[in-house]
Amino acid sequence: MSMVEPAYRYRGDGTPNVLFAEAERQLNICNSCRYCEGYCAVYPALERRTVLNENDIIFLANLCHDCRACLYACMYAPPHEFGVNPPAILAEVRRGTYRTRIPSPARRPRAARRPTLGLTPYLIATLSLAVVALLVAVERGLSSLFRPLDPAGSPYALISYESIVTVSLIITGFSMIVGLSGVVSYWQKARGSMRELFHLVPWMKALRDGATLRYLRGGAEGCYVKETHASPERRLLHYFVSYGFLLCLIATIAAAVEQDILSLSPPFGLGSLPVISGALGGAGLIIGSAGLLRLNATQQVIATDGTMTSMDRYFLIALLVLGATGIVTLVARSLSIYGLVLAVHLSVVWACLILAPYSKFVHFLYRLLALVQDNLERADSSVER
Repeated sequence: MSMVEPAYRYRGDGTPNVLFAEAERQLNICNSCRYCEGYCAVYPALERRTVLNENDIIFLANLCHDCRACLYACMYAPPHEFGVNPPAILAEVRRGTYRTRIPSPARRPRAARRPTLGLTPYLIATLSLAVVALLVAVERGLSSLFRPLDPAGSPYALISYESIVTVSLIITGFSMIVGLSGVVSYWQKARGSMRELFHLVPWMKALRDGATLRYLRGGAEGCYVKETHASPERRLLHYFVSYGFLLCLIATIAAAVEQDILSLSPPFGLGSLPVISGALGGAGLIIGSAGLLRLNATQQVIATDGTMTSMDRYFLIALLVLGATGIVTLVARSLSIYGLVLAVHLSVVWACLILAPYSKFVHFLYRLLALVQDNLERADSSVER
């Protein structure tokens, strides 16, 4: 069965009622068939439901890891008249989740129809660079961007410690408040009881499933990029991105500990934990993001939601730039261009922090919550039996 023709893919008008009705239709067919039960967590979770409501569909969409094994195994997939295409329709629902669960000052009645953030990422990046330039101009003068700094390799020779920490805390606090409000909104809709959100065992199992990328195996053979191509490559690249980002976070925390607790001022030595973890993390982001962008460009259109694919690309490009500027900043510590490179990297970091709750980054939050909910439901089911 050939699925290279994208015309068979579901294309609704983007309104929630049409979208959820189509998702319900396709998932009811899946629930009647149950051929894909062993592929991932979505289909056992679907089988626990006889009637689907909007919150069920949102949960299943965020539980889906987009391995696409179900699509290429399905006898009712396009061009069959049933047109069952879970990866595409669930991706479209996930995209809607990101918009409706995250508060936005720019929300308008037509917001649900906006395909992307448009020029916003570029405007935020420009604004972030302007803030960095303003701080440099006020504290050290713009000429410091193009001359050796003293001490060499220290970010505080360009912008003061107080300024970097203050701006970073304000931006991080904003993103955390927006992100957590989305988490609370999602959980209240999904489970109702906030008390269940603090159960330890489901969280431990969810973190294990997330850390091992358990549901990116595509059953056993791996994720599908094309109908005839399944491999563990996509899962491996996700490891690079996920653990690369974690290593960058560890580098930031380690630098804070060395500076504020151990009284060791930057630049840190090449053998120090901040430098080693930061270098490995940056390399992981570059390798993983570049690889996923390549797979993204070669995937079959029928298995994707076009706008979600654009969100994926924006997100991966941002991570790639974040990792690359971080590595270049490390390499240029003793060069006269260090100030300029550091200014660019710092502006990228701040821009990514601002955009995080409005970008594909939030898929981490909702997927983790979906895994927690799935483990809660599994525990409930075992008790009932």
